[in-house]
Amino acid sequence: MKKRIGVLLSGRGSNFEALAESVAAGRIPNAEIAVVISNREGAPGIQRAEARGIKTRVIPSKARTRSLRSSGAAVLDEHRVDLICLAGYMRLLSPFFVAKFPNRILTHSSLAAPVVPWARIAAPGLEYGVNSPAARSLR
Repeated sequence: MKKRIGVLLSGRGSNFEALAESVAAGRIPNAEIAVVISNREGAPGIQRAEARGIKTRVIPSKARTRSLRSSGAAVLDEHRVDLICLAGYMRLLSPFFVAKFPNRILTHSSLAAPVVPWARIAAPGLEYGVNSPAARSLR
């Protein structure tokens, strides 16, 4: 059975596109992108996902953390996501959200370590074929 990936993004979707290409090419084996969520209406990354036939959802930042905590978590649960990839997602995650998905949130950004106290180097992401030194999982 394929592992289901949920992607959170905020902008162009270039990180999402690289992830989607890797999944399509089999460089991330036994995986599929189940849903792409953005905090920005009209984010180009949403259009890129839709062009690939991937389900999308927008949860505006104006709704603040509560929306991602409840709506975002519900969408990820609805799509039975095994791994969450922060692909250029530019919002802070609440401790509730991180605790709901322990060892299942991955960011490629090395910027996460100083601002996210629960960030640590890769581990679960490596199981999915991630080989970037900047990959980090959030526990």
